[in-house]
Amino acid sequence: MSYIIRNTIVLGVVLLIILGMGIYFTMIAMPKKMEGITAEVKRIENLLQNTPDLANEYNSRIAYRDSMKNRWETRDKEFPPKDVSGQTYGYFNSIIGLSGEVKMNMIYKGERDSGKYGYNEYNLKGEALFGNYYRFIWYIENGARLFKITNIKFNELERKDSLGNHVLVSYEMDLNAYYSTNPE
Repeated sequence: MSYIIRNTIVLGVVLLIILGMGIYFTMIAMPKKMEGITAEVKRIENLLQNTPDLANEYNSRIAYRDSMKNRWETRDKEFPPKDVSGQTYGYFNSIIGLSGEVKMNMIYKGERDSGKYGYNEYNLKGEALFGNYYRFIWYIENGARLFKITNIKFNELERKDSLGNHVLVSYEMDLNAYYSTNPE
């Protein structure tokens, strides 16, 4: 066989392969991609039609956030002239009365005084149902006195039911009870 015939056959096969690939892409692959792209364009157009609703939703969420921030910043906190451990323990007992049963051992760790203000450091350990413990922490953070929780650890001890609604936890936390000698 001569080189001319062999080269013609090879070029013909290459041409058929290129032609087959071109037909495949234009007749089969591209229409599928076009359907997907058309569906995506329709979805985006629907989202763009909902833009005013989204803007209204965004504005209402921003207004709600601003009102919550304003309430948070204007809340009043008490700064007693001195933090007495017995009074702090009584305050925690009143919080326990609001939050539900929480077993608590309070350990006084020391005092840090900076002149116009200071704080006592306490370590609280105990056990509680998780819901009661959560409320206890919430009342500590949002109550009238200023406390700062510096370290917190808790572990699950047991589940009271299979759904996990009543989980008994042990906890340990360090907190600071602030006071101020500066009258305001």
